[in-house]
Amino acid sequence: MLACVSCKVFMRPAKVGAEIVEMTEGHEGEVVPYQLWSSDMLECPSCGAKVCMIMPTQHPIMQHHEKGFTERIESVDLHVGHAH
Repeated sequence: MLACVSCKVFMRPAKVGAEIVEMTEGHEGEVVPYQLWSSDMLECPSCGAKVCMIMPTQHPIMQHHEKGFTERIESVDLHVGHAH
């Protein structure tokens, strides 16, 4: 279970099986799609904050070099990158 720190309440499921594209820095510094993940999305019932969590033991659904990757990521729920 995850809790909203601001509201001090447990988060609730918002979407089961949300698809998330992990973005990374390309060769010329541009941000490009890298891997596709599946995660449950949770939402705070008070403030509406949402979180997705990918477990360390989880494997990506697809990677950028696989056939059909570009087409598959066109309609995903969220694109996320790494903080710098």
